[in-house]
Amino acid sequence: MSPSKSCASVGSKYTRKLYFDPRADQPSTGGYWIKDHELREKLSILIGKDEKIQNASVYSNPLFSLQLTNGKLYHAFVIIQTMNWWWSIEKNKEDITIQRSRDIESVRDMYQRKKRTTGFGPLTQIRKNETTEGGNTTIEELINYMWKRDSLSGDHHVLAANSQKFADLLFKRIESFNEQVYFDEAADQPRSSSISCYINVDRVLSEVQRKCDPETLTKLELYKSEEFRVPWFVMDPLFLLGFSIVLIGYILVKHAPNNSPLMLIFFLSSFLFLNFQYKTIFLAVAAISVAIFCFRTGFSELSIFPGNIIFFGVLMVLFFFLTITNSKKNGHSFYPTCYLLICETNKTYWSFEQVRSFSKQLNNEYVIVIQRARNKDVLLNKHQRNPRDIKFTKEHLVDTAVAVRQNVIAILEFILKKEYVDFEDYPQDLTLAPSTNLAQILCNNFKASSISLV
Repeated sequence: MSPSKSCASVGSKYTRKLYFDPRADQPSTGGYWIKDHELREKLSILIGKDEKIQNASVYSNPLFSLQLTNGKLYHAFVIIQTMNWWWSIEKNKEDITIQRSRDIESVRDMYQRKKRTTGFGPLTQIRKNETTEGGNTTIEELINYMWKRDSLSGDHHVLAANSQKFADLLFKRIESFNEQVYFDEAADQPRSSSISCYINVDRVLSEVQRKCDPETLTKLELYKSEEFRVPWFVMDPLFLLGFSIVLIGYILVKHAPNNSPLMLIFFLSSFLFLNFQYKTIFLAVAAISVAIFCFRTGFSELSIFPGNIIFFGVLMVLFFFLTITNSKKNGHSFYPTCYLLICETNKTYWSFEQVRSFSKQLNNEYVIVIQRARNKDVLLNKHQRNPRDIKFTKEHLVDTAVAVRQNVIAILEFILKKEYVDFEDYPQDLTLAPSTNLAQILCNNFKASSISLV
């Protein structure tokens, strides 16, 4: 293969097209050239839906045949094995190429039916760099992931967006991926408890298209609820333990008026234990050890501290501040603001919201919840098949609008392209309530004109 096919140069013409060769091990059939807007639909039809990845490896070969080594300067590509096929996926300065073959040699050693660039010595041959198992990922999901990350429409650059970064992106997606969406296509119908509604985010579009007929948006309703609620942390055993310590501390203050430093160390040790919990419990142990040491050696150095009552007041406020603040960061609030978008189509109703998950596997992370039903009241009153803490009524309706005439799939594409499901992108203190304003964002982007609420 010529160097121009495997190396990247600044300013090269990137076509933003994908070349797919379905049988690289047979005489040329011409292949398929696919543009960005065709990527997900057209390529999914060509590759099939059940190609589950068994393992994947990152390979490399030198950019030029005269290189002495390909340790740093090299072209990278991914080789994937499924049940029936071997695949190669790679990006260069011109396009993205996907090859499929019954044997590994036709995709590992060849690129668009030409031999890959190699050198003369053992250090400049095609080399396997790392390997991982495929887990539950399919080729179709990987294609959807490429579409979501704008891999085809993005530029190619020798440093910022080259073959190595593209191969690393795909490899990490196959190696470890936990982004999920809750999708219930019939929230008003009985469902077996053994069937989970949590699905991989890169599979949700395919699942919606497979399970649901095309539906056109007609009307949008945005609901907002902001009501007093006793947060979860109030009944948390750790919180109750801390409150007990505060009460015990008050009793100690009343009966130990001359031991101010001991009270200070006692409270600090308790706060460390309660707020760091089990992750850094050694800090609490260390603080208690310091307290014992000071008790045995006297408090002459600490005589400048004020009275116990001040310690008690300050540390009690500190405890509640830290506890409530930590609870807010975890999505609990006395006045949570919840948004819910109900989309009426020509056939059913859909709801979109972003709330905390009920799934233990997701560790109560935020998750996109998508529900579909023929009865709108089910969507207003239930969340993930459980009664809502706050049931939405007409009093909570804040916006009604005529929807743009698009398929409901357009909303899913908007969510995925904007990457609202990437948990790692959320700042830790972004949300002080059990939802974000995703529903409001969707309403603003998919309404054609507002309707008076009167």
